[in-house]
Amino acid sequence: MSFNQIIISIFCGICLFNCILIVTVLLFQNGFKQKPQLFLALMLMGLGFRLAKSFFVFVPISYPGIGIMLGATGLLSVGPAHYLYSLSSIGRKINPIHYLTFLPSIALIITYIVGDASKPISWAYVWGIACLGVFQAASVVAVKGKGLPRSYTLFSGGVALFWIIFVLQYMINSINFYAAGTFAGALILYAINFRILTETSFFSLVKTPKQMDEKQASEVLGQVEELMKYQELFKQKGLSINEVAKYTGQPAYLISQSINSGYGINFNEYVNRFRIEATKKMLADAVSNDKVESIASQVGFKSNTSLYQAFKKETGMTPHQYRKQLIGQI
Repeated sequence: MSFNQIIISIFCGICLFNCILIVTVLLFQNGFKQKPQLFLALMLMGLGFRLAKSFFVFVPISYPGIGIMLGATGLLSVGPAHYLYSLSSIGRKINPIHYLTFLPSIALIITYIVGDASKPISWAYVWGIACLGVFQAASVVAVKGKGLPRSYTLFSGGVALFWIIFVLQYMINSINFYAAGTFAGALILYAINFRILTETSFFSLVKTPKQMDEKQASEVLGQVEELMKYQELFKQKGLSINEVAKYTGQPAYLISQSINSGYGINFNEYVNRFRIEATKKMLADAVSNDKVESIASQVGFKSNTSLYQAFKKETGMTPHQYRKQLIGQI
């Protein structure tokens, strides 16, 4: 074994043990009941298996077949696990069909068991890297503007860095770079695991809206609605959930979950409802007769296009059509 192979084996072995430990902690902390914890555990286990591939390949008594299969299976499961972790963190219901995203990794294990174990499966790594990139992008879109806690940003950022490492390792055929990438991946995993073990509030942060205290959720919604109705905070362009959190003194993730639990919509949709109601009042004001273009700016929309899209989505007609309808009723 070369020096680089020894380094790779040591770090990958430690990472695998580290991941097993953290996954055990997550699952025993009601992980099977709390979907975010369950999917976070699966995500970390997938990353651990991917890094452990090199351990089984390079240890003195090598098991390359098992190592390659574990690595490919882990890589194929990281993307779906991260996506479902993201959805469950914002209170989205996880349906049975969502679990079908794990079929490729399950199929790979079955293929390895019943098929030819010596047959190359390098295609699985290419497919796994591509899937991870797609699921990562889908996760970013799903949680945009939801005001999730910093721990989520750390975990998702870690997955993004892993994806970059995997892409570079595939493109740069060098044992030195492979060793450097493995070392970097180990450090990322240590940072994630350290965060989980040291943040005492972590397990309360990942609770789903169903487990929230209804009285607390009602109080939070009351505070937010007061800001919207009486202080007309919605008129502020680019209003973010973090800014509302500063006004109320409540965590952004709790505001997001309360809105989702109470109305079944996200923060941006909630704010736009107030903007649209204000738009309706201005359109109905025969005295002012403001142009639609000027109304958009007054009620907090960033552009006329944003107003038109939100208004039509809510009412089924454009602002001009709505005004004409009102005139026809007079």
